Amino acid sequence: MRICYFGTYRANYARNRLMIDRLRDQNIEVTECHETLWSGIEDREQVASGGWKKPAFWWRLISTYALLLRQYLRVGSYDVMIVGYPGQPDMLLARILSWIRRKPLVWDVLMSIYLIALERKLDQRSPITTRLIRKLEHFACHLPDLLILDTQEYANWFQSTYHVAAERIRLLPLGADDRVFKPSD
Repeated sequence: MRICYFGTYRANYARNRLMIDRLRDQNIEVTECHETLWSGIEDREQVASGGWKKPAFWWRLISTYALLLRQYLRVGSYDVMIVGYPGQPDMLLARILSWIRRKPLVWDVLMSIYLIALERKLDQRSPITTRLIRKLEHFACHLPDLLILDTQEYANWFQSTYHVAAERIRLLPLGADDRVFKPSD
């Protein structure tokens, strides 16, 4: 089996590293097709707080996706495309590319960026941005063939909030990096 792990996902985020490493542990060939869109949490919060209205952000977005598309054209054949966390902005391009190649699309959602925005009270600073994030996430949820979430509670939330069919969701617990965390006596 060959996987194309796709998107602007956080390359060093534990969930993405664990997913890629565990797939490789199962003798699955994983080709990473990745470009960095965000420089960190502060960058994402600045954009979410209204920085998305600036032309510099839109140029960065276009440039990043142009580089990602160029990289994708060199990926070669694969059996499944997986979009890593966070993948909300990547889903439309991923869906188009997977349709062209007639390959299944899986999204490792992990967390709702809409809920994160609410937890960080972005809705009080920028209600328009919060509504746009919710719409983006709702749209993204309906593009993949399969969504991966880590708990049943989160699956229930996505089902009720975004009307995602239960049969399109699979649970994969978060896990821990056993190269870092060891059982204690």
